[in-house]
Amino acid sequence: MYVFSNIFSNYFSSPLESSHLSNTLTRNVYTLIQKNPCETRVPDPTKEFSKNIIENFSISEIFIIFVYQIKLNIMERFNQLAVWEGTILKDEEVSDFEKFFLEELKTRIKFLESVQTLPGQGGEGGRSDVFFKVHDEDLSAFALHRFGIQDPPRWWEDVLNNGGAVIYPQEILKKYPKTW
Repeated sequence: MYVFSNIFSNYFSSPLESSHLSNTLTRNVYTLIQKNPCETRVPDPTKEFSKNIIENFSISEIFIIFVYQIKLNIMERFNQLAVWEGTILKDEEVSDFEKFFLEELKTRIKFLESVQTLPGQGGEGGRSDVFFKVHDEDLSAFALHRFGIQDPPRWWEDVLNNGGAVIYPQEILKKYPKTW
């Protein structure tokens, strides 16, 4: 338990007591199991949950489930696709790219991929466009702050609604369907 307390103290200002950490993990695992009971070894989440969780999971398993739940919740909240046309991004620049949006546009984003365009709409093709998702809570900030950039990123739906579908490969159009 000491190891997990140290891991958490790196993220929080004050160290956590082992019992507090165990109770926090147990509550979060209980929430996870209530949402997905058939994906766990606890047969039926009931009032006996605390006893079942201690008997059926090691603290390391509880910790892993808790971290996994956090990652799922974070990723599920990136739903709006955006495209920054004519942007070249190297693999080693992805972290800086995401950091730029956070610091300059007050927007959390997740880089997805760079896509080469096809010939069309008067262009030769071969342009590099960056696809990324915007965090749900930051949509307003992104919508406002992106206009401070010359040739700002666009919503995927705006690209598609303005005839942009013809310049993207079919696998990209299937992978990223229009959502609104």
